[in-house]
Amino acid sequence: MTEQEVEVLAARLTRVWHPESVTWSVYDWVVESELHPGIAYESQLDVERDIRLRAHITLSAPFFHILLFLPSSIDTLQDCGGDCLWFGEEVELNQGTDAPTEETRQLVEQHLPTFRRNCWLSGVPIEATAHEKAEWVRGLSHEEIEQWNLKV
Repeated sequence: MTEQEVEVLAARLTRVWHPESVTWSVYDWVVESELHPGIAYESQLDVERDIRLRAHITLSAPFFHILLFLPSSIDTLQDCGGDCLWFGEEVELNQGTDAPTEETRQLVEQHLPTFRRNCWLSGVPIEATAHEKAEWVRGLSHEEIEQWNLKV
């Protein structure tokens, strides 16, 4: 993955997720015992409620791991069960059913439609209806849809 490819991917993730702040860096990920260059992307989606997104992505594998984190009562971030893992053909989308508290489950439920949409727009081939995909590309330019290879 070249530096330019990383910058393009970071710009895409920022466009899709609309974070209030973002950091990203080039990383080498080990996927099935092989080293793959990729990106580590962390963004703060909601500063007030400290809701964060972490993504570990390689394009060569392909491998996407996108996690939604919420604050916990002990001043640390907790994995809230909003989790999308894609390795090759298999996509696992955790619907937040293993969230530790009722409040967390409700937050995940509230954010899940956006999380699904943004995972798909980020390049993860999650299952969605044609109607959902048509809704999800609203507001994107024709060039973005084409460049991101989004099939509606």
